[in-house]
Amino acid sequence: MYLLVIRPQQRRVREHSSFVSTLQYGDEVVTAGGIFGTITALGEETVSLEVAPGLSLTVLRSSVTRRVSDEPPDIETIDDVEELPPVTDAGEVHETNGSPTTLPPADDAGPDAH
Repeated sequence: MYLLVIRPQQRRVREHSSFVSTLQYGDEVVTAGGIFGTITALGEETVSLEVAPGLSLTVLRSSVTRRVSDEPPDIETIDDVEELPPVTDAGEVHETNGSPTTLPPADDAGPDAH
């Protein structure tokens, strides 16, 4: 049990402590809350992050989780999504995922339209 649970957690804590002690002025980092910033001042327990031009936040050193790499994160954008099937005239039957669906008429505004 010790080898499966406690030891890996202790290793992560040691690695994080080592990382936090190596922070330097000018490092671009991410906090545990997902805030990106550049280190502008270092204290014993706090770090000042410039998150926008002229806007700095003071956070705990321990809340800094990683440095920002030169590569942007792999985020799925709208350009990565497969093209959706075109929308056609109302009343036509379309099959999506093997089940047919019927679209309502285009001028249908609901039961209380009048």
